[in-house]
Amino acid sequence: ACVHGCPSRETGGHLFWDCTLAQNVWNPFLTAMAPIYGALTWRTLLYTDAYDPPPVEKKTYQLELFTLIGLVRAIVFRQLWLNRNRVLYKAIPNVDAVTIIAQVSSFLHLKSTQ
Repeated sequence: ACVHGCPSRETGGHLFWDCTLAQNVWNPFLTAMAPIYGALTWRTLLYTDAYDPPPVEKKTYQLELFTLIGLVRAIVFRQLWLNRNRVLYKAIPNVDAVTIIAQVSSFLHLKSTQ
């Protein structure tokens, strides 16, 4: 079962996308990226070859489009995974989405200043 209290079986898709906690974590990042990327799905996040940006975005941002989406995806996945392991193996209480969003935002900020 999901360590976050969902009745669903824990799978990669559930932990990183379908779980209520994951949805709440993804929401601000997907909303912020929507003007450039449009509506992103689990498939387009996993397989960026399934993502076909509009021509104007391709011309403006070029490869940075894929760098940004890859970076956000990796950091969100990492924080969701670390939180899951703290709950499962260390019996540390589950943190809320706001805490994970703050962690992801901090990592993104650090990465953008390098």
